[in-house]
Amino acid sequence: MDNGLNITISTDDLLFFDSDINEEYNKLFVNGTLTFEELEKIRNFGLDIFKK
Repeated sequence: MDNGLNITISTDDLLFFDSDINEEYNKLFVNGTLTFEELEKIRNFGLDIFKK
């Protein structure tokens, strides 16, 4: 993201890792990896992919 790349956040195997997409976003926020604004930008980019 810092270099202008568009990224998305997703889950792998829900049963194996016991984590859904909401939990993935929460982990990134709570651990200080990404800000709310960054997560919102990523979320919107991911949703925009489906509009094409």
